[in-house]
Amino acid sequence: MERCLAALSSRDGDGRKFYYNGPVTEGWSGLLGEESGNFLLVSVCPDKIPLLGVWKDEGMCNDRVTCTLEPSIGYYDSLEMAVDNGTAQWIAANTSYEWHIELILGAGDWQQARE
Repeated sequence: MERCLAALSSRDGDGRKFYYNGPVTEGWSGLLGEESGNFLLVSVCPDKIPLLGVWKDEGMCNDRVTCTLEPSIGYYDSLEMAVDNGTAQWIAANTSYEWHIELILGAGDWQQARE
């Protein structure tokens, strides 16, 4: 995915979505501003939230190029597609599915922030 998202400079009114192929092997992901050193780390329990999407907005929904991490319980932005490809999570009637997300914002050494 890094290669696909490296060029965040063009703003053509388009948007793209990339998906990590299969369940994630770790429960964290992040974004790093190469020039500023600013970072965002996102942590979830991979047993409960096993999938990851990355949305690159090139002016489709925002007035500037943006990138968003999307931990997920199913592939694609359609429940029908997730059911068809076997990634939809089923939650029985009168039950719940709980999980949490941890966000860390910072500047500098992102690896130290994970410790």
